[in-house]
Amino acid sequence: MLKDGIETQQQVDHDRYHLTATRYELEREGENLMNARSSLQAIELELEKTRISAPFNGVVARRYVRQGQRVAAGDKLFWVTAVEHLQVRFTVPEQYSRSLKVGDQVWLTPSTGQGESTSAKVIHVSPVVDPASGTVEVIALLGKQSLFRPGMTASIHLPKTP
Repeated sequence: MLKDGIETQQQVDHDRYHLTATRYELEREGENLMNARSSLQAIELELEKTRISAPFNGVVARRYVRQGQRVAAGDKLFWVTAVEHLQVRFTVPEQYSRSLKVGDQVWLTPSTGQGESTSAKVIHVSPVVDPASGTVEVIALLGKQSLFRPGMTASIHLPKTP
């Protein structure tokens, strides 16, 4: 168009300048977009640090902090108690431990004497005897429909020994 005299050299130079400026502006806005995405990612990471979750399902039994209170790493915030798959941990005299095996069934009765007995399946019998007390630690898993709650005390009835 310059050769044909339709446009002047000044108009061509102006259009080239405008095209170059538009390219630089496009490049700048692309960099602004990348910066905004990086900022968003950093903010999302900071937001993740404000969420507290337990590695298991449960309920908050006790809260040690108030909403809005500043906390530091390692501060005790909550006491979370699992309500599914309750385990009972108890000790038995060494002579009874020999007859107790993984998979055996024990019966629990609330120490208050109120309520029915509930069965629990032995999932661990310690291979070590505590030298101070002469006892062996046993862990049993209660059924899902148990009336026991975390922290309750119970009397444990072992299977008959042969």
